[in-house]
Amino acid sequence: MVSQRFEELTANGMQIIQLRLYNNLGYSGPSAGQFAETYASATGELPNWLWGEASLEASVTYDPRGYPDIYFLIDREGVLRGANGAPNVSMNDILDFAGKS
Repeated sequence: MVSQRFEELTANGMQIIQLRLYNNLGYSGPSAGQFAETYASATGELPNWLWGEASLEASVTYDPRGYPDIYFLIDREGVLRGANGAPNVSMNDILDFAGKS
């Protein structure tokens, strides 16, 4: 869903950073790069969509409960403005944020 709305999200300069949590929370699975190549090849080449691996500190700080799928809306000043676990059901909130950021 996010990849289908990419142009709307980035029209005002929004950048998407997709991270795999540290050591994938102990679960098996591909690295963020491998995931991007396999499942999201179209987004892997977009300039405002970055893929990476979160450090242990970042994983614990931003996702202390270890939710498997979570997103954060962080403004240009680095202030957390929202979080949710299902982008497909809260796309309107994400688009509103993208228009204001």
